[in-house]
Parts: sequence; structure tokens; C-alpha cells
Amino acid sequence: MNFILDIGNVICEWNPHKHIATIFTDEKEQELAYEAIIQHSNWLDLDRGILDVKDAIQNTIERCNLDPYKIEQVYLQTPHSLFLIESMIKAITKLSSHDVPLYILSNMQKHSWEHLSKTYDIWSHFRGVTVSYQEGLIKPEAEIFNSICSRYQLEPSDCIFFDDLKENIEAAQQFGMKGEHVNDSRLGYQALYRIAADNGLPLETI
Repeated sequence: MNFILDIGNVICEWNPHKHIATIFTDEKEQELAYEAIIQHSNWLDLDRGILDVKDAIQNTIERCNLDPYKIEQVYLQTPHSLFLIESMIKAITKLSSHDVPLYILSNMQKHSWEHLSKTYDIWSHFRGVTVSYQEGLIKPEAEIFNSICSRYQLEPSDCIFFDDLKENIEAAQQFGMKGEHVNDSRLGYQALYRIAADNGLPLETI
């Protein structure tokens, strides 16, 4: 069984509300910033790789009345708000040592992936990495699941996809993969061990 993992809230903590609150102290401004940045189509355009972060910053500054410097910091500090989940890192390392085939499939912006790939070495445990901005595709589009399977010659029925968003799991299942909804990032590692055990690798848990 091939294990395909999302990054946000599976391998790394990603809490946009918490991130914005470190920059905007006023609660009303936090709500406005969340709507203007995270919920705006520009955010998905960054994920898709069709918008540069500098242009996203300028677009946001022009369409809202929030502090331009703080807007810029939300974008530029996003990579630094992605913290590795240690329990998951230990589980990934253990599964890799038992030759469990591990892959990454994540919606990820260029500046965030460049930071993560240079800062941490956990990615060496994965046989392949597919991030959205490089593909011009984003989850839950079926094409991105096809992309990872085609590139690494994977049969969808031999894959299980771990993601924190239910719509992405449903899309993976519609494509033919199995899916595991990680709705609590602190406990995601347990799902890895459970699926490994179901496939003949009864590894002891952390």
C-alpha cells in the first residue's frame, strides 16, 4: 500500500487564524484579514502557482483598508507558521525504515514549499513529492491525483491518501484511492500505524 500524505495539518501544523492573530491584534481586523487573504481567490491562485506572492500582497493592499505592512507579513510569514508535528515525524521515520512507500501530495504555495524543503530533512523519507504550485493544479481536482499516480506509476487502488479536509478525501476516493480523514493533527500518527498494521506491519505506536 502506498501512503500519500498531505502536508498541512498532517505533517505540519497549519492554523491560519492563529497565524493572523500573531500579526493583527485587533479581533475585528483579524476577521477582515482572514476574509481578505485566506478566503480570497488569490490564496488558491498562489496554491495553483498562477499568482506571484508579491502580486498577491499588492492586490490585497489595494482592495482592503488594513495595514499594508501587516498584510505583507501574513503572506511572507506563512512559511514560518508551518511547524512540524513531531509525533507524525517519528511515525513517518519509522514507516520509512520499514520500506513503506511514502509520498507527498499537497496544496502548497511556492514560497512556503521552498522554505519547508530547505529547512527540514523529513522529505528524504518520501519517494515522491507533488505540490500544487508546480502542477498548476489543486486538490480536490481529480487531475492532481492523476498527476501523482502517472508520475510515480501508482495504481489508485493501491494508494491511501491522508488529508485534513474531507472534500479532498472524497475526491481521492472518487478517483479510486482509499482515504483517511485526519481531523485531529495531534492524532494523525495513529492512523499511519493503524493502516500499516492492517497491511501486515504491526509497528508499535509512539
